[in-house]
Amino acid sequence: MKLNLSLYGILERKYLVSPLEEALEQACKYGVTAIQIREKSISDREFYDIALRSKQIIKKYNRSLIINDRVDIAIAVGADGVHIGEEDLPISVVRKIFPGYIGLSVKSVSEALEGEKQKADYFGVGPIFPSKTKSADYTVGLDELREIKKNVHIPVVAIGGIDQNNLAVVLKTKIDGIAVSYALFSGDIKKNAEMFRRGVKSYVAN
Repeated sequence: MKLNLSLYGILERKYLVSPLEEALEQACKYGVTAIQIREKSISDREFYDIALRSKQIIKKYNRSLIINDRVDIAIAVGADGVHIGEEDLPISVVRKIFPGYIGLSVKSVSEALEGEKQKADYFGVGPIFPSKTKSADYTVGLDELREIKKNVHIPVVAIGGIDQNNLAVVLKTKIDGIAVSYALFSGDIKKNAEMFRRGVKSYVAN
């Protein structure tokens, strides 16, 4: 299926205040266009089971399922995409074994240009702001985000510390979508998803 990355939810169970299936139902029903499952420090079997359970809900709403890091899990559950970073397998290797979309985390124009040469399908750029979900010694910032978008020809998704207070300034950089985790899945998911969706609709073509 074609990827719509305009409102990209990143699910980490540690931030949920409701059961997994209920959280996914709320996110998909009220505006999220793609879901990435990101889990650290759990067994392969547990990750596989979570991904399968998640896929049932995500596909019910015709959304895209993306797996963070774990190419093997993405293959096993038939995910639409996998998202990798600089310490993961090279794109050229992933492409040989995984038939879906490949997203790549980048932090600079030079990394993005190299990733485009390697034929990534989209970029996750960040952290744009300090984030509750991922510690970082620095942030990419809006200027670099804007420059990355200007210099590449594949979709660019901003990630890191995006919330209702800074959503508008991020979207004004003309990116293709935003990725949100804590700001979406903590608290009232329906309310959070609807808020982000309204903002995204003002700037991103769907």
